[in-house]
Amino acid sequence: MPPFSVIIPTLNAESQAVQVVEALRAQDAQPTEVLVVDSNSRDRTTQIFQAFGARVLSLGTRCFDHGGTREWARSHVKTPIIIYLTQDSIPVGRDCFRKIVEALEADESIGMGYGRQIPHMQATALARHHRVYNYGETSHVRSFADLGEFGLRTCFASNSFAAYKMEALDVVGGFPTKTIFGEDMLVAARMLHQGRKVAYVADAAVYHSHDYTISEEFRRYFDNGTFHRVNPWIRELFGNATGEGWRFVRSEVLHVLREGAPWLLPSLVIRTIAKYAGFHCGLHGHRLPQAWCRRFSMNRGYWSSDEAATARPVPARTPAMEVPEFAAEKPFLKS
Repeated sequence: MPPFSVIIPTLNAESQAVQVVEALRAQDAQPTEVLVVDSNSRDRTTQIFQAFGARVLSLGTRCFDHGGTREWARSHVKTPIIIYLTQDSIPVGRDCFRKIVEALEADESIGMGYGRQIPHMQATALARHHRVYNYGETSHVRSFADLGEFGLRTCFASNSFAAYKMEALDVVGGFPTKTIFGEDMLVAARMLHQGRKVAYVADAAVYHSHDYTISEEFRRYFDNGTFHRVNPWIRELFGNATGEGWRFVRSEVLHVLREGAPWLLPSLVIRTIAKYAGFHCGLHGHRLPQAWCRRFSMNRGYWSSDEAATARPVPARTPAMEVPEFAAEKPFLKS
């Protein structure tokens, strides 16, 4: 078992921190270090993790960036493997870390692996379906050769629970800065394009789910659309997200009926409309005032900088095999 570190970005995570710490302590493969990157929490988040023995680095709330923060954090650890968790991801069982690291080491061409996400006990039927649809019971390893069969899902990944080889991250330039959403998919796509493989490890799991309101669904999909607008090479190389979206909706309808909850269908229809509207607003966000984009977004800090404004215009078309290099410079974040 090679040494590994765990990195967890946090913001006011006191309600989950105790459970996360207990799950970390129970692991039969312990990390060399747990690094918590905290965005000025106003509760006891940092005290709870420090009492566990984690190292805590602080940065301003306005400085948080999905890609840049994770890239900055990994510059503070030295292990050959890094596991990223989100603050609300609770490892399941004692062998969660060991299994994802072993899967990563099983093939030298695997650059990253992500684990299964099991919905929390109190999750709604729709929230449960989201996890069941995206995180099945069967592990798999995908390469660029699988593009024809899986399309956009070839580069699907989630940093809610993911492990990376440090050298594989270095080769693709690490996580990009100023990322509104999908920094995990960006890195996975880059690795696949360069000949690496991405592993899904169903035997390594965390409890993780969200019960979004309809407004939050719109805002999350607005960010998703913005991601695809700013990174058009993802759609051109791996395929459009729309087809996968309709497959998800059909599966969601069947799930609700199997659960014996047909009264959820009106909510499902409204949510689908909100997602569709949010995605297409984000996809065409360069036509909207930036104040509107900020209001529509779940990650409003993204719109508060000059970098976001200058990144908004994109070419009408990016050649399908032309994958842009990630920025090599270090993030602007400071400890």
